[in-house]
Amino acid sequence: PHHAKAGNMNHALGYSTAEFFAVLDADMIVSPNFLRHVLPHFYADDVAMVQTPQSFYNIPDDDPFAHENTVLYEIVLKAKDYKGCVPCVGTGMM
Repeated sequence: PHHAKAGNMNHALGYSTAEFFAVLDADMIVSPNFLRHVLPHFYADDVAMVQTPQSFYNIPDDDPFAHENTVLYEIVLKAKDYKGCVPCVGTGMM
């Protein structure tokens, strides 16, 4: 019944006492400074989730999708943050 990522996370949280958890895709290469950059955001009382941008190092210059992740993370999500409603994209978040 709950075999997708969210169901698996909810199941795993039942076995955890951790204050924080990160959600990453298995094929992601995370910056060594990921936690140093993300955790300080939680000092703010009104922050419950931090969504980090996802970028790729192997996109060809003639990418037919025009690096659409850049548009999502740099324009769309920043605009939604301004309105107080950033969604979780499913990876790169705490």
